[in-house]
Amino acid sequence: MENNNGKQNRDINNYENCEETKIIKEGSQGGYKGESKSLVKGGCMNMENIGGMKIIGLKDLRNNISDIIFKVINNFQVVLTGNVKKGGPTVSIISTDLLEDILEKYEFNPEITFDKETKQHEICLKEINAFGSGDTKEEATRIILDNIMALTEDFFEDIELYMRIDPPKKQYPYFMRISHCKTESELLEVLNLV
Repeated sequence: MENNNGKQNRDINNYENCEETKIIKEGSQGGYKGESKSLVKGGCMNMENIGGMKIIGLKDLRNNISDIIFKVINNFQVVLTGNVKKGGPTVSIISTDLLEDILEKYEFNPEITFDKETKQHEICLKEINAFGSGDTKEEATRIILDNIMALTEDFFEDIELYMRIDPPKKQYPYFMRISHCKTESELLEVLNLV
């Protein structure tokens, strides 16, 4: 470790060390197929080690964004970035596929009932406090889907407020799962309504 202006920094290349971690670019310009290239232009970058995770400074992130994104997507690395010199909060860069794998553990368990008095089918998703009812199960499903879309939109519009309140804060991963659905059939599958 070096002592640089009272701060401790470690010169690390590609999150591990300057000699071992290389990325392979297929068919890269100016070289042949299978050429090894250092992740960071000019060799190594300065990072701090906090709890085993390395932090890439904002300048290094800007200068090497393409190579860093390549590593995040293809090697499933999570990258922390922030102001290394001043400290403070950091941002995690994670591949969408990996995030979706993590979110899979947040499962929806719909309660589907039929009320004999009102002759209504009712669907309740306690995970996000969503409810829908209708004369048929299909109608109840359509209504709860509309309610879920409205709840999801509201959650992300007012996320700064909801992330400060404990019950809604715990709903965040469920709303994230919903927001990653691309089609209605995918949403129905995630909600366990098929």
